[in-house]
Amino acid sequence: MASGDEWPRDRHTRAFIDGPRDVHRDDAALLSEISGLETEISALRNEITALSTKVETLRTDRVAPTVSEAADRAGIVAHDAVAAVQQSAAAMASTVRGQPLTTVGAAMLAGFTIAQLMRR
Repeated sequence: MASGDEWPRDRHTRAFIDGPRDVHRDDAALLSEISGLETEISALRNEITALSTKVETLRTDRVAPTVSEAADRAGIVAHDAVAAVQQSAAAMASTVRGQPLTTVGAAMLAGFTIAQLMRR
């Protein structure tokens, strides 16, 4: 056999080498523990399924209507913005028709100002 220096100091290794093991008792305990783990895993799977169903219900009942309402509001805002732009364009067109020389002068002044700013 091995000398004292070579003998494993780890108690688990020594117990494995030194003493006979009751394999049947260890197997029964292991099988019992595995059975308990299988039961816990099954319960967790059921809980995950229930939570998934609840999340889907919340998404359907609360999120979808909220998104729909937001889309409706965005459509209304976009429609109002288009109407405002069209109204401003119509007002500007009537001003141009009513005072063409003033409009041309304003356009020339704006062009000159932009050109001066671009040179800097």
